[in-house]
Amino acid sequence: VYFYDSSYNVLGSQSGSVSGKLDEPGFTVTTNPFTPPKPGTYYFQGVYSGDDDYWGSQSNPLNETLTVNKAPTTVTTLLIPLGPITLGETVQDRITINTTATGTLPPATGTWTVQASKDLSFLTFEPVDSGDVSGSLPFIATTESWAPPSAGTWYFRAIYSGEPGPNGNYTGSQSNPLLEQLVVNKVPTNTTTLLSPLGPITLGANVTDWITINTTATGTLPDATGTWTVYFYDSSLNLLDSQSGSVSGQLQGSGFVVQSKQFQPLKVGTYYFKANYTGDANYANSTSNLIDEVLTVGPATP
Repeated sequence: VYFYDSSYNVLGSQSGSVSGKLDEPGFTVTTNPFTPPKPGTYYFQGVYSGDDDYWGSQSNPLNETLTVNKAPTTVTTLLIPLGPITLGETVQDRITINTTATGTLPPATGTWTVQASKDLSFLTFEPVDSGDVSGSLPFIATTESWAPPSAGTWYFRAIYSGEPGPNGNYTGSQSNPLLEQLVVNKVPTNTTTLLSPLGPITLGANVTDWITINTTATGTLPDATGTWTVYFYDSSLNLLDSQSGSVSGQLQGSGFVVQSKQFQPLKVGTYYFKANYTGDANYANSTSNLIDEVLTVGPATP
């Protein structure tokens, strides 16, 4: 028996003795296993030498064609940490490229790529990391640390290129992004206020309120947007006045600081101030505690 590649080069053969009658059912023998070295088309041909009483004969290799497909692969992923995380923190993705094929297999080559997107269709995505595949499967790689650029739910997919072309041994594959989701929480914020002057004040005087919005979160963070509002209450917590404005810029470090307009109490008594930040797509809202900012207004001096 001869084992040929698609160009009819002999890759292997096996011989043995024939003995016994050749009338029905004839002489039957099973060869040892032949292992195709790569995907492609292969042919087999059986040859009988004949003897003094029987003519030799051979089979047609075109009648015994073997198609060897590329070895299928799978890609699985594992986030480190699994999440949820807060915007500004980082994750890594561990990818495993494997195959369900058995037997003796050649080393794999190709490339791996990891992408992240808020859109399951991945029409738009953020590149996470990529690298080369080399060696026997399973092949394991871990990405560099990656910081999501915004809060929300992110999906990850890992892609193995496979080995393209007729000489490739492995198919390409990709992981299922539904199986790897990362929840990125909004950045926590803190809103505080500071009266100027601190008080007590005398009836007829004015005060302004300094509002500070900041965060203790670390890492690379986007600029904040949204709205700040300061509220001015009397001792019964009736709203007397307010002012709002836009927030823009970084909240790390000293944060966003703004001074309100002047507020003028109209009678002697106790007053309270409270500031609120609405938050935005990446930053959580926060509100100061009005108990922390109390203004006492005394009678005017005659």
